[in-house]
Amino acid sequence: MAKEHIVQPGDHLLRLAATEGFRDFHTIWDDPANAALKKLRFNPNVLDPKDRVVVPDKQPLSTTRPAGTQNQFPLKRSPSILTVKLQSAGFQPRAGRTTQVIVTIDEGGTPRKITQDGVQTGTDGGRTVRSGNPLIDAELRLLAGAGPSDVAERFPLLVAHLPPLSVRRGQQARLNNMGYLAGFQETDIEQFRWAVEEFQVDHRKQFPRMKRLGLLADNSVDKETLIALGTVHGDLLPGQEGSL
Repeated sequence: MAKEHIVQPGDHLLRLAATEGFRDFHTIWDDPANAALKKLRFNPNVLDPKDRVVVPDKQPLSTTRPAGTQNQFPLKRSPSILTVKLQSAGFQPRAGRTTQVIVTIDEGGTPRKITQDGVQTGTDGGRTVRSGNPLIDAELRLLAGAGPSDVAERFPLLVAHLPPLSVRRGQQARLNNMGYLAGFQETDIEQFRWAVEEFQVDHRKQFPRMKRLGLLADNSVDKETLIALGTVHGDLLPGQEGSL
């Protein structure tokens, strides 16, 4: 019978689906019992601890094939994709840097580390990691280069620990990720206000509908700024704006 899963830090739908024996996370996410959660959290891989996900019963599949023939049944699984973009303080892409990425994947309930060497960041400073298994965590390392500023650096990445965009903790985390220093406690209102204003000034030309400066009267962020924040950070995709 269906059961309820209470989200913990580090949970995401790809990993939950694999743990519960589903090859496609949409089987869980699109179940009518999760309609309210789906409306609240538009991104299935950005959930909040204590969110409740209903895991439906697995439905057996059957098919008819003629006897005496060899039949193939391809099994598909949604891949895990992690994309990181590195920029300088002036939003210039850190392109062409040689990287090493160490990822921990969930292999049938057992963590396993995989190292990918030698891939350079793209022209946008991006580096993408793909895996057929759910990701648990990752670390991106920039190797030392020929330039005086091309020093070795390491960036631990907490997979599925990003709070939703709709809550203040999520807004602070995204601003911090982009260098705006928005504070780490929800009570850091003035630091949060300063970071939001700096972000709005920097990106107003790209998002002309973002007309106000600062926070609303209740210290929340207006919808147009939320759309800009999620888009620039990279986890709000085209067409998802209406979910905010």
